[in-house]
Formats: sequence, structure tokens, C-alpha cells
Amino acid sequence: AYSGCKCSLYWYNRRRPCPLSVGLGTQNQDYRGNARDMDSMRKGLFVKRQARRTVLLAIGALLSLVLLAGCGGGATDGAGTNLGSGPLLAFIGGDGNLWLAKGDGSLAHAVTVTPCPVNQSCYGPPAWSPDGTSVALFGPDAATPSYKDIYVYNRQGLLQQTIHPVSPLAFGHILWSSDGKQVAYVGNPDALAAGKSQAPRYALVLMVVSSGAKAGAIILPSPGNAQCGSDPRGGPLGSLVERAVYGSTGQGLRDTLGWTPDGQKVAINGGSCGTQVQIVNRGGSAQLLVPVSDPNANNVVQAQFSPDGQHLLATQTSSQQDDILIYNADGSGGKSIYSDTSAPPAFTPRLGAPSWSADGKLIYFMHGESIWQIGADGANPHQLVAGSASGNAQKSEAAPLPSPDGQHLVWNELSLSVADNTARTELLGGDANGENAKVIADGGVWPAYSAK
Repeated sequence: AYSGCKCSLYWYNRRRPCPLSVGLGTQNQDYRGNARDMDSMRKGLFVKRQARRTVLLAIGALLSLVLLAGCGGGATDGAGTNLGSGPLLAFIGGDGNLWLAKGDGSLAHAVTVTPCPVNQSCYGPPAWSPDGTSVALFGPDAATPSYKDIYVYNRQGLLQQTIHPVSPLAFGHILWSSDGKQVAYVGNPDALAAGKSQAPRYALVLMVVSSGAKAGAIILPSPGNAQCGSDPRGGPLGSLVERAVYGSTGQGLRDTLGWTPDGQKVAINGGSCGTQVQIVNRGGSAQLLVPVSDPNANNVVQAQFSPDGQHLLATQTSSQQDDILIYNADGSGGKSIYSDTSAPPAFTPRLGAPSWSADGKLIYFMHGESIWQIGADGANPHQLVAGSASGNAQKSEAAPLPSPDGQHLVWNELSLSVADNTARTELLGGDANGENAKVIADGGVWPAYSAK
């Protein structure tokens, strides 16, 4: 994804570390789309390369992309592993494959065994079904790795279904419907007729898990064409944290993609440089989240719906102040539950990466280089895990994720060794307060918990 270094969005420390000192800007134009439209394929038609590239660059300003390596996928490690009951942890390991572990990070093992190029991933972020029985993710087609399929595995790591998506425009996050019967991704919902061409639409495309058939689409507002710069903060570690928190690829990416449990609302980032969260109703109408402390800021990012679908959590950033915000699910009633005006470390934002607890009562978030917790009502903000803003090595504790049973917390520790000027990442896990931390996986990223 980044020429000269082959580090895709989160792959900082595969079988060899990557210094991440590559410049941004037009580097991201090296992305190549592999979107497939099944009807068009049967007719031997392909979307024109330039049009596809233009679409992917536009989508790149909205979603955090995964560079999925060109290697056949879907194969598992054999008979599967029974990890028992309770929440399970899925993540992408340092080898670029899907891994599963128990909720505390123990018994971690690779599920897929695809040989991935160094510093690249063969698979996208995993997503669990609401009942916690299946995990879905993008991966390379077994026969033609340049095409990308959606693979569905059970809790034992056995492949249950392979879905051939209709024209995906970005091989990133997958969402599940509340009944677990459909998966959804961002793509073009239209099949091109023979001899015709048209500008692709932008939608959340729904696929039936059991049959792999297309089930419909929720049309989304077209992405803007703004080319936005995003200068790395604080050298290699700053660049690392910027991408980990915001998914930045040099076009101002601000990652938001969510779906309410009732399936009626989608949250996705858009607007100028992707810094405005849009709430899209299933009927097609959309509205922007209004910043709270500075209505003219237009920089509300990282939004996610609460577990019950009644509220929306987001971060507002500006040059002088950052806020943790909570809205009603329709985008109304926004309020700040925590603000910070202190000078952040050079390599992190003041506040970022907020995440709900499973019961919706607590919020975990990045506070500078450390991880904090606060009540959803704004009560009792306090530090859980301390990073290090100076010394060797500098460390940023990032992207906290609590387990559904409230017993565990996982996060990424992003570090920079002054000795070799190399940025690295580890997936860590501890108890609910971040104590008794241990390494789950070197280079592990994109953790996702199943339901308890």
C-alpha cells in the first residue's frame, strides 16, 4: 500500500518490522482495486480500470482499507479447535492470517494458513455474528487470489460458507444483520448490463449468508472527491498512531461504519476529507452529526452506535480541544461527556478511539498515549493503562476493546525503539482494568470479540 515499504494500513510488524517513514500524499494512489461483479464477469466484462481506480480513491477517503495480499485463501489449519463457551477473540495475526483465542487471549492459534507476503495481510478485519457463532471477513479467492471473497467460519475455525460479493469497492469492514442471516459491506449494488457502462453507486450491499445471494442494498450518499492531506505526527511513531487511530492513508481517512441493531440506520463518515459522520436512514435520507463544542468545526469522527442502538458515540477534534461526544441514534441531542485542552504528545491526539462496554455503561478511549475509562454519563474518568510519551521506547496504548462479559480488555501497544527508529505493534490483553497485561500476539491487529 505504501510504495517502498509494503506496509498496509496496520501491518507494522510482520516477520520483519517496517520503519513507516514513507511519505504520504499521492503514495496511496498505488492501491489497486479488485472489485468483481458476478453478472459482468459471466459476460466477460470488466469495469474500466481508470473508473475503478477513481472509485477506489474516493472510497479511500471514507473507509480504512486493507491491502489484501495476492494469495489464495479460505484454507484452514485442519479439524478446528474447540475453545469452549464464553466470548472468543478473533484478530489478524502477525502472519496476516485469521487467528482465534479464548476471551483472555489464551490458546491463540491461526485459523487460516494462507502464505502472506511479508508486511502484508491476506485477510481483512474479522466481524462476529450477533449470536457469537460465526466470524466473517474478506480474504483472497482460493482459485483467483486477485478476487476477494467473504469467508464465514464457526467458533472452531472451520469454514462454513464462501460468499462472492457483488462489486465490493473496499475490502474492509463487514457488518452483520441483527438476526445473523445477512452480512453487509460497502460496494456498488448494480450489475452492469452487456455493452453498457454507468457511474457506480455507493451502498451498503447486503448478502444472504446461507446462500451467498444478494439481498438488497442501502444506498449511501456519494463520497466527496476532496484530496486531503494528513501529515504524520511525531515521526514514525506518530505516523503509526495516526493510522491506527484514524486509518489515515494520506487522504484524511476518518473511519466510521456502523449499523443499528434494527437495521434502519447506518453511520458512515463523509463530508470534506471524511471528517463529518453521516447518519443514513434505510430510506436514503441522511444527516450530518453537528459538532457540539464548536459548531463550525465539522470534525466529528470515529462514531459507533451503542449496543442497544439508542445512542451514538463519537470524537470531536480541533486544534485547541478534543471531546468525547454522545448523541441520540438519530444524531440529535449531542453533548460532550469529556473534554481535554492539554497539549498532547507529538505522536497522538488528545482523545480518540472510543469504545462502548457491552452493557453501554462504560466507555474506553485513548487519552494521549494512555487508555482511560469513563462512565457513559461522564462520571469518574480515570486512567487504566499508561503509555510513555518519551524515553526508549516511546509507547502509545491504543484502540481499547472490552470483552462482552466485562472480564477482559484488549488493545494495541504501538512503540518506537529509539535504537533502530522502528515502529512496532503488539496485541495485548489484561483484565477489565487493563491490569495483568500480557502479549497475545506480536503484530496482531483488528481484535473482535464474539458475544458471550
